[in-house]
Amino acid sequence: MLAALVPGGLVDSLPLPEIGAGAALAQSLATSTVGPALAGELAKNGLLGLAVLALGVIAYRLILRETARADRAEAALAELNREIREKAIPALMESARATTDATQAVKDMAVLRERR
Repeated sequence: MLAALVPGGLVDSLPLPEIGAGAALAQSLATSTVGPALAGELAKNGLLGLAVLALGVIAYRLILRETARADRAEAALAELNREIREKAIPALMESARATTDATQAVKDMAVLRERR
């Protein structure tokens, strides 16, 4: 069990997404010499050290997951904004022109009725 917690084990093999600055920071912390050294120190403290290490790994994984989720949400938002710019705004412009044309037609009809 301890072999999984030292260099080359669980701490070094965590998947790191290549998205966002948070992932880069997490990757630099995981690959530094502090991570494996800390795992070794915590393993020396027995069950309590292993529990602290497990909680740290869980927190680390949760942070990575939430960072990736936030990045996916931002990408989806950017896609929706692009679609609005490309589709909705031109449609709104066209409807505004049609409303202006219709208003002008109604005014013209009113002027023709007054002349009769």
